[in-house]
Amino acid sequence: MCADPRVSVEGRLPEPFLEPVVRLCEELATLHDVDGAAHLRVVPASGGVIVEASLDDGRVAMRRVQDPKQLRATAEALLVLPPPPPAAPPPPPAPTVPARDRGSEPRRTDGLGFGIGLSILARLSRAPSHGSAGVGVETSVRAGDWRVGLRLRWEPTEELLASAPPGFEMDTVGAGFAVTRRFVRAESASLEAGITTTLVNETQSAQLGEDERAGAQTDVRAGVIARALIGSAPWYFVPSLEAEVSPGRVRRDIRIDDALPPLPSWSIALGLGVQWEAP
Repeated sequence: MCADPRVSVEGRLPEPFLEPVVRLCEELATLHDVDGAAHLRVVPASGGVIVEASLDDGRVAMRRVQDPKQLRATAEALLVLPPPPPAAPPPPPAPTVPARDRGSEPRRTDGLGFGIGLSILARLSRAPSHGSAGVGVETSVRAGDWRVGLRLRWEPTEELLASAPPGFEMDTVGAGFAVTRRFVRAESASLEAGITTTLVNETQSAQLGEDERAGAQTDVRAGVIARALIGSAPWYFVPSLEAEVSPGRVRRDIRIDDALPPLPSWSIALGLGVQWEAP
């Protein structure tokens, strides 16, 4: 009755099912995605037939069919493999950063960094009032938001803003440390502030007739500093504001010589500089 070896018919089928079974055997070869390990068995049952599908691994499924028109649909449901699940959509591509924008990435806050900077200084010292100019150099190590720096400064030009002895000259050389912490961080700028300690050596001289009075004194200064780093790695523009005081000269005048002006006890300095920093 059925030439397809995958279908076997047992017993005498009801008359309405004979033609649908023959047609099923003929059309089975045209079905797509048929499980190659499935075998179909059709047996008569009360009021219709039972269609049984079995696999080589022992799994069996049965369906009762009472309407001949439902025979093919039932056989397809038992023999045809379900479609594979739809493939997951590919992940969206990662956004690319144009090369021209990479330089504006926020500065890193983790790890260690090394920096070296050079600045021009303008300082107002009191009392009496002195105006001075010079240069400063700093090398620093950064760890996260903290920075520790070794600082050197030289102010070769200092002028009394009031009357000065004839031929008066003064200069200052200093070395010290600064410890700062970054408090504000933006895309292309940051602000840090901290404390400083500096050992300075001040030299004064004046020509009083044929007699020259000169001398030097060493002093310790303590201060505070605030500065901004503007730009992107590795180069930054660095404006700074610093104030320092001499604890040993508060409320008393210290002179190198009686004929020379008192040494200043505090000062405020404005700095404009550049800094290279890596990484």
